[in-house]
Amino acid sequence: MLYELFEAALRSAGIHPDDYDPFLDRGDGLLALLHPTGPAPAGLLFTQVVPALGRLLTGYNTSCPPTGCAGAADPGRVRRSRLRARCPAARRPGR
Repeated sequence: MLYELFEAALRSAGIHPDDYDPFLDRGDGLLALLHPTGPAPAGLLFTQVVPALGRLLTGYNTSCPPTGCAGAADPGRVRRSRLRARCPAARRPGR
């Protein structure tokens, strides 16, 4: 479900499958490699994709019955999310 929701969040920001490589399974998440020539500057990821993903995940979680969705974490278990963007252009002096 995570892959579908992340892909929907990317689409909501105008980022389509031609703009990134297939997602890589990282065991506890996914790795998305976006093409540097696509429409996905780092700012777009933080201002549009992350909030959209948060809304989609919240919607998914609230749609689960009280017993939980298949594959969902145990109630009360602490989960963490991690986002890392590598943007070489942001490291250049004067930018």
